[in-house]
Amino acid sequence: MLSYQDIFLFSIIIIVLFGSSKLPEIGKGLGEAIRGFKKAV
Repeated sequence: MLSYQDIFLFSIIIIVLFGSSKLPEIGKGLGEAIRGFKKAV
């Protein structure tokens, strides 16, 4: 399981790589992926 520190570090890396302009798209896609995963389980 990822700790909060790992998630925070990962999100910082994503922001640096993709830029803040694409964050809403990434967040939406990630949310949909998590929802789909929860439905499957």
